[in-house]
Amino acid sequence: MATLSDKQIADGKRFIQALDEAGVVSSAALWFWSATGSAWRYVLASPLVEPNQDMPVKIAAVLALMPQDFAVTRETLRLYPPDAQLVGQLQALMQIGP
Repeated sequence: MATLSDKQIADGKRFIQALDEAGVVSSAALWFWSATGSAWRYVLASPLVEPNQDMPVKIAAVLALMPQDFAVTRETLRLYPPDAQLVGQLQALMQIGP
Protein backbone atom coordinates (compact mmCIF):
# COMPACT_ATOMS: atom_id res chain seq x y z
CA MET A 1 0.00 0.00 0.00
CA ALA A 2 1.30 3.44 -0.92
CA THR A 3 1.46 6.09 1.77
CA LEU A 4 -1.07 8.91 1.55
CA SER A 5 0.92 12.04 0.71
CA ASP A 6 0.76 15.45 2.35
CA LYS A 7 -0.35 16.83 -1.04
CA GLN A 8 -3.28 14.42 -1.19
CA ILE A 9 -4.31 15.40 2.33
CA ALA A 10 -4.04 19.13 1.55
CA ASP A 11 -5.88 18.75 -1.77
CA GLY A 12 -8.64 16.72 -0.13
CA LYS A 13 -9.08 19.45 2.46
CA ARG A 14 -9.05 22.15 -0.22
CA PHE A 15 -11.66 20.25 -2.28
CA ILE A 16 -14.08 19.85 0.63
CA GLN A 17 -13.63 23.55 1.51
CA ALA A 18 -14.39 24.51 -2.11
CA LEU A 19 -17.48 22.29 -2.05
CA ASP A 20 -18.62 23.94 1.20
CA GLU A 21 -18.12 27.40 -0.33
CA ALA A 22 -20.20 26.33 -3.35
CA GLY A 23 -23.01 25.19 -1.06
CA VAL A 24 -22.50 21.48 -1.70
CA VAL A 25 -23.52 19.48 1.36
CA SER A 26 -21.43 16.44 2.19
CA SER A 27 -21.84 13.86 4.92
CA ALA A 28 -18.45 12.17 4.49
CA ALA A 29 -15.16 12.94 2.75
CA LEU A 30 -12.02 10.86 3.10
CA TRP A 31 -9.16 9.20 1.32
CA PHE A 32 -9.61 5.41 1.13
CA TRP A 33 -7.09 2.84 -0.10
CA SER A 34 -8.50 0.71 -2.91
CA ALA A 35 -6.70 -2.62 -2.85
CA THR A 36 -8.38 -3.66 -6.10
CA GLY A 37 -7.20 -0.52 -7.88
CA SER A 38 -3.96 -0.26 -5.91
CA ALA A 39 -4.53 3.46 -5.44
CA TRP A 40 -5.96 6.02 -3.07
CA ARG A 41 -9.53 7.12 -3.84
CA TYR A 42 -11.22 10.23 -2.52
CA VAL A 43 -14.61 9.14 -1.20
CA LEU A 44 -17.32 11.78 -1.02
CA ALA A 45 -20.85 11.19 0.23
CA SER A 46 -23.41 13.85 -0.62
CA PRO A 47 -27.20 14.06 -0.88
CA LEU A 48 -26.64 15.36 -4.43
CA VAL A 49 -25.35 11.93 -5.47
CA GLU A 50 -27.82 9.37 -6.78
CA PRO A 51 -26.91 5.73 -7.44
CA ASN A 52 -25.84 4.95 -11.01
CA GLN A 53 -26.06 8.57 -12.13
CA ASP A 54 -23.50 10.96 -13.58
CA MET A 55 -21.50 13.27 -11.36
CA PRO A 56 -23.77 16.06 -10.08
CA VAL A 57 -23.18 19.34 -11.92
CA LYS A 58 -22.30 21.29 -8.76
CA ILE A 59 -19.59 18.79 -7.81
CA ALA A 60 -18.25 18.66 -11.37
CA ALA A 61 -18.13 22.46 -11.49
CA VAL A 62 -16.05 22.65 -8.30
CA LEU A 63 -13.75 19.89 -9.53
CA ALA A 64 -13.24 21.74 -12.83
CA LEU A 65 -11.93 24.78 -10.91
CA MET A 66 -9.14 22.84 -9.24
CA PRO A 67 -5.56 23.16 -10.56
CA GLN A 68 -4.11 20.80 -13.16
CA ASP A 69 -1.96 18.81 -10.70
CA PHE A 70 -4.73 18.47 -8.11
CA ALA A 71 -4.86 15.09 -6.34
CA VAL A 72 -8.68 14.84 -6.47
CA THR A 73 -9.63 14.09 -10.09
CA ARG A 74 -12.44 12.37 -11.95
CA GLU A 75 -10.29 9.24 -11.75
CA THR A 76 -9.63 9.39 -8.01
CA LEU A 77 -13.06 10.67 -6.93
CA ARG A 78 -15.69 8.14 -5.83
CA LEU A 79 -19.17 9.50 -5.17
CA TYR A 80 -21.80 7.92 -2.94
CA PRO A 81 -25.19 8.90 -1.57
CA PRO A 82 -25.12 9.29 2.24
CA ASP A 83 -27.10 6.08 2.73
CA ALA A 84 -24.69 3.93 0.68
CA GLN A 85 -23.55 0.73 2.36
CA LEU A 86 -19.86 1.68 2.17
CA VAL A 87 -20.51 5.01 3.89
CA GLY A 88 -22.44 3.30 6.67
CA GLN A 89 -19.70 0.73 7.16
CA LEU A 90 -17.00 3.40 7.35
CA GLN A 91 -19.03 5.45 9.82
CA ALA A 92 -19.55 2.37 12.01
CA LEU A 93 -15.87 1.51 11.79
CA MET A 94 -14.83 5.00 12.82
CA GLN A 95 -17.71 5.40 15.29
CA ILE A 96 -18.64 8.79 13.87
CA GLY A 97 -21.89 10.53 14.75
CA PRO A 98 -25.33 9.09 15.26
